[in-house]
Amino acid sequence: MTPNIWDAPHIGNGLHALEPRDIMFPMNAMITEYHTILSRVRRWPVEKRIASLEDVLRTLVPGEGQASIRPKDTFSKALGLLRTEKPSPTDEEVDAMLTEHRLEKYG
Repeated sequence: MTPNIWDAPHIGNGLHALEPRDIMFPMNAMITEYHTILSRVRRWPVEKRIASLEDVLRTLVPGEGQASIRPKDTFSKALGLLRTEKPSPTDEEVDAMLTEHRLEKYG
């Protein structure tokens, strides 16, 4: 029997308490369906499996009206956040900053 979340006891602001089995049920059904489909596909001739694979791969290509998936350029954005108008400190200045920090921390 399919669990019904509407029968679950109410908790604060009208939300329902969900048991782990209620959350896992849809996932278990998906896994079962996946294995059922896979076992049927294994019985098909190779040509039909390849054609079906091509159809599935085409679903990953954005069609008309869909936004294309582009990787975010987070590295250059991070560099931009770190960029300042001042020049980078020299090795001697970094050594002095580290020494000062260690004196403050360890006395």
